[in-house]
Amino acid sequence: MIKKILALALALCMVFAFAACGGGDKESKGGDDKQDSGIVGEWVIKSVEANGQKVEGGDALAAYDYAYTFKEDGTASVSVMGETVEYEYTFKDNEVTFADQTTDDFSLKLEGGNLVLEYSSMAIKITFEKK
Repeated sequence: MIKKILALALALCMVFAFAACGGGDKESKGGDDKQDSGIVGEWVIKSVEANGQKVEGGDALAAYDYAYTFKEDGTASVSVMGETVEYEYTFKDNEVTFADQTTDDFSLKLEGGNLVLEYSSMAIKITFEKK
C-alpha cells in the first residue's frame, strides 16, 4: 500500500514540477546575478511524506531518480525518471522561486541543510539532500 501511495505522490509531483517550471528563456545571466552558494549543487531525493506516511531512501525512492541541480548563474534543472527540464530560478531567504512558476501550490525551501518541496493542496512533502 505504501508503494502505491508513494508512486501516486511522485507521479503527481512530476506533473506539477514540469508544469510549474517551464523551460523559459536560456539567456545567460552572468555578472552580479550569481545565486547564493547554499543552494548551488545537486540535490537528490531523500524522503517522501504523503497522507501521514513517510518513505525514506532505499530502492523505493531510487527508482524515481528525482533530483534538482542548481547553478550559480541562476539556471537549474529538475530530473525525474530520465526526463530533464531546465529553467531559471532565484534563491532568497532560503526559498527557491522559479522564473516561470505559474502556481502558488508548492514551495521549495532550504530547511536544516535539506531542500524541502511541499505541495499544500495534496499534503505531500518531498525532502532532498545535497549530493
